Amino acid sequence: MTVWDASQWDYRGEGNANLVIYYTGCDHELVGKALRLRKIKCTSCSKAPQCQEDARTCVDTLQNVFKPLIGEEYTSNMVQSAVKLSQRKDVNELARFGLLGEDLLNSSVAVEVKPKWGFLPQVEGLKQKACRFCMHSHLRGSPSHYCPLDLYSGDRDRVRTALEALAKCPSNNYRVLVNTPFTDEALMSLMTEILTTDPILCNLVKLQMSLDEWDVERIWPLYEKHKHEVDDLTTDQWIQAVQNFKNGQCRDDPKQRIMEYVLSMTFKDCSVMISIGNSADKQIEWQLQDRWLSTSYSIKVIDLDLKAVHRIGHWYDLDQKIVKHAEESQFAPKCVKNPA
Repeated sequence: MTVWDASQWDYRGEGNANLVIYYTGCDHELVGKALRLRKIKCTSCSKAPQCQEDARTCVDTLQNVFKPLIGEEYTSNMVQSAVKLSQRKDVNELARFGLLGEDLLNSSVAVEVKPKWGFLPQVEGLKQKACRFCMHSHLRGSPSHYCPLDLYSGDRDRVRTALEALAKCPSNNYRVLVNTPFTDEALMSLMTEILTTDPILCNLVKLQMSLDEWDVERIWPLYEKHKHEVDDLTTDQWIQAVQNFKNGQCRDDPKQRIMEYVLSMTFKDCSVMISIGNSADKQIEWQLQDRWLSTSYSIKVIDLDLKAVHRIGHWYDLDQKIVKHAEESQFAPKCVKNPA
């Protein structure tokens, strides 16, 4: 067990499943690193092996399942770390094993965007007119001016409209960390240029669509019939499913279709982290008012955690609830369908 000084780590942020802290000390091996810990208590010896196995699985699936799909340049390298932070009760009670990787917020400006679903499924009815995000927001009673179809459109005006809507009402879908002076206008202009120039959103929506050709309305009955075949899937089986998908093989196999749908759900819920400045590996020319500027940036896709197959039933029930509410309330969508 590696023991680190808690005073050299600080809180970075958290989601529903994970808490992230980052290193503030002088150890050259840890400078620029962040540690992600699952929000599961494993203080007892009996739970420690499961925590270790979960961390190992996360590393394996990121490296061998998601990286071959989204591409190496868009994924960060993570290593499993057995760790105990001395005198830090909040972390010690969470997990003994975490994921150590690059601190993507350690830059001049960092922007995290959770784009959500970027396409309309090929099914009859309201789903061909309204996107999932807008209908879900309507169900929650918290309508948003943000529509993912705008962000994925590739059109500069629509992309900027989407970013401005996210900035106005970020919820859990937009976060900005500014370590150097940067105006709102400059950030909007630069982000718009990056997201209309870099292929990341195009790649992401293609994965969402091609992994989910049947929609949950067809996947759910398939899962009900074949659920015994997809219990306790191994990492090797997920790797094989990815290879089948990339090679266009076994697409008619129920197990393959079920696994592809689960993979699509991860890409519908991941985040895109854009780091500007430090450690950036790309260069972009962009215009601010009447000036042309050159800026370095990098993009990584994060939150690539494999979803549980047994959640298909929950996803189907939620899907039906969302659509039913939209139909009964005569929801009038403002979504603009993107070109195929």
